[in-house]
Amino acid sequence: MNKGKGFSTSANGPTFTHHGSVIPKWKQERRRKYKNSVWQTILLSRSNRLANSNNILETSRYLIKAPECLDGEKVQTMMFQPFCAHFSGIHTSHYRHVNAAGTGLEHNITVDGRLDTVQNQVDIARHTLPSDVDASGAAAIDYARTDLGDPRADANIGQIMNKFDQLVKTTKVDLVFTSSRAFPVCVSVSLVRFIQPTAPYTITTNEQMELCNNLDNRGVTYTKFKTEWLHQFTLPALKVGKTPPHHSVNKTIHSNFMQSNTFNQDTISQAMAESGNAELGKSINVHLNEVQDGFMSGSYVILIKYRKKRQPQQFTYTQVIDQDANGAGEGNAVASVTLPVLSEESFDVPSAAQNADTFVSGHDGAPLIANQGNESKATFYLHGAIKTEWGFRQETEAVPAIMDDDKTSVNFKKAQSLNITPTFTTTGTTSDNTAQDGLYTQSADHTNITSSTANP
Repeated sequence: MNKGKGFSTSANGPTFTHHGSVIPKWKQERRRKYKNSVWQTILLSRSNRLANSNNILETSRYLIKAPECLDGEKVQTMMFQPFCAHFSGIHTSHYRHVNAAGTGLEHNITVDGRLDTVQNQVDIARHTLPSDVDASGAAAIDYARTDLGDPRADANIGQIMNKFDQLVKTTKVDLVFTSSRAFPVCVSVSLVRFIQPTAPYTITTNEQMELCNNLDNRGVTYTKFKTEWLHQFTLPALKVGKTPPHHSVNKTIHSNFMQSNTFNQDTISQAMAESGNAELGKSINVHLNEVQDGFMSGSYVILIKYRKKRQPQQFTYTQVIDQDANGAGEGNAVASVTLPVLSEESFDVPSAAQNADTFVSGHDGAPLIANQGNESKATFYLHGAIKTEWGFRQETEAVPAIMDDDKTSVNFKKAQSLNITPTFTTTGTTSDNTAQDGLYTQSADHTNITSSTANP
């Protein structure tokens, strides 16, 4: 495992990934240069949004259930890639997990997978860029308005991803894990940074295999990834008549790495052409193993990985002897296995209506009345938040996403909730790749004010 200079395994307290004593002066000054902050909070819990409101969240929130492992041996992964939206408001983020076939990652687009995300300010520099920045024609960033199924065109996705110039300053992981199985579950929570520039928010299949292979991130390519924080623990099994065990993580990670697709060297075509030549003494910066200009550096992921603890199953064996079982004097000894009834169905998790056809996961607590799936596979309940602080060189402001900017429209200046998951593509037919779920399309959790806000 390639550990960061401030590597930590503790569940709580602060960690500094770039200590002042081990980084150059120019990198220390970077935090002061990118002093204007944007905070974003991803809520790992579920709630309704108040009806007939500007997507205001209800105060009562409910646990979400982590995806089940594929079997008793394989590791399941929840992967988060926080994205600093260009529009403020209450939006929706998604995480990715290992698909049913075990061949890759897919987005969780179920009710439990739609995570409320609060962001009050944005980087205003991206809204005021000249049209010739990076010679790629950065037009205004657009998003779907009142049409839920309107996808973003490829050209617009290019505009969204056209320019990044931000510093990841702080990541706060505040989570509570609650046991829901009759056996222990091994869990790890980590922050992994990509130390080679890569395309924005893109992870190749091979990289997914490395990151999701085991709990402790061992075996990943040393030159690609750096583990800045890794905390492992075992979530105890349920016990009859006892409160479900839980484990709390409250970690603050102070970092200093750029998310940028504008490098300060080799930015002109001639220099890039010359740097690729295997010639010495040309007085230029040669990066034969570097990617071309325009790609992104500073990508990172937050991983929650877990699997069933490998240990013998415990049960009670009872020998029952029947003296005269068949009425003919031929008594038979009957052996039986007795197991305690420990089921997720015995949890008193309240339900809450979401809309006409969806609801927040939960049951009324009556035991053994519904099929809870295969309870031999590891999972748990989870609630908390992931907070991220980005730094920008220019001042930040609120730039709300609105349903319509036409003052005669009934939806004039109504707040709109957007999907801000950058790994969603624009179009597709599979359950995890639909136009509805594209970046900057209207969230499925969006609520609308029924009254007209048009100017008379």
